[in-house]
Amino acid sequence: MSARALAVTASGVVVRIDRRTVVKGVDIAADAGAVVGVVGPNGSGKSTLLRALAGLGPIADGDVRVGGESVHAMSARSRAKAISFVAQEEQSPADLLVHEYVTLGRTPHAKPWSVGGKHENAVVDRALGEVGMIEHRLSSMDTLSGGERRRVFLARGLAQDAGVLILDEPTNHLDIRHQLELLDLVRSLDRTVIMALHDLDLAAAVCDRVLVLADGVARAFGHPSDVLTTSVVATVFGVETFELVNPATGRSHLVFESRNSQLQQSFSESAL
Repeated sequence: MSARALAVTASGVVVRIDRRTVVKGVDIAADAGAVVGVVGPNGSGKSTLLRALAGLGPIADGDVRVGGESVHAMSARSRAKAISFVAQEEQSPADLLVHEYVTLGRTPHAKPWSVGGKHENAVVDRALGEVGMIEHRLSSMDTLSGGERRRVFLARGLAQDAGVLILDEPTNHLDIRHQLELLDLVRSLDRTVIMALHDLDLAAAVCDRVLVLADGVARAFGHPSDVLTTSVVATVFGVETFELVNPATGRSHLVFESRNSQLQQSFSESAL
């Protein structure tokens, strides 16, 4: 694939939905080739922010630029060549085969009325191979498990061959092995990746920068060790955080404990 990583900047982004302000003046910066994580409680505005960064909806204020160009001023085709967006939940026609669905990612590069040739097929097969789904290329989409569908959605995003890849909860429905494999793949890509994640420890392990979002407001942005601190996590997520060092790797891991002592006691009693 020939995608070239592109820098992403957002300044003062405001998004309103049905007269309600969901994202409130968020700034973000991703160097070309960086992996940026967006974390926050449910309902904090993560998905809305990602869609705004991808240019998939109007913004009430601010600016988003990819490779120096304003995303909302781009044509739909130019934007699709620059940015690939993989939503948290996607619908796909049940009668499509896996390779047919992934081929949809090549649409921005196709000439009118053209039929995919050897190059297009090679791009699709490579994307399926990268997510471990090449053996399912002739399977029907409606026969796949949730985790398998999730990997096929990512393959379609990879096949789009854009310089920026925006992923909304890419580890949803994946078991821990496939979560780690997917994040290893994300780190290996020559693209700029911005992704929403629920798992703070995974975000700390894989991301170059992390944005902490709460109630649509950026509470912190920077290196994971500077952002995912005990005070920030306690304030935003309402849980106590501790760092434990893996003696084999030397890497610090985040360990969480509920502030609710009654909840902790009930868990302890149920385990007896």
